[in-house]
Amino acid sequence: MTVIKVEDVTPLGRGGGVVTIPLITRQSAEEENLITTGISTYPVGTGAPLHSHNCDEHVTLLEGLAEVEIEGAGTVKLVPHDTTYVK
Repeated sequence: MTVIKVEDVTPLGRGGGVVTIPLITRQSAEEENLITTGISTYPVGTGAPLHSHNCDEHVTLLEGLAEVEIEGAGTVKLVPHDTTYVK
């Protein structure tokens, strides 16, 4: 089991005002992990460019409104607590 204390994690500036607190990563997990997760804050009107990952990704929208575009699924509007899981 891995426990990550958010106050012990250094936030990463990603440009354009986007900030991520990486939680479960290969570096933080005590055993091999197949998923990454963290907390990202996006200023209104910003977003991540289309991209891919070398692991699974889980995202839960905590507040605000968002849209996610997933290959093969089109664009989906999200509201708080909606969750995505991408393999």
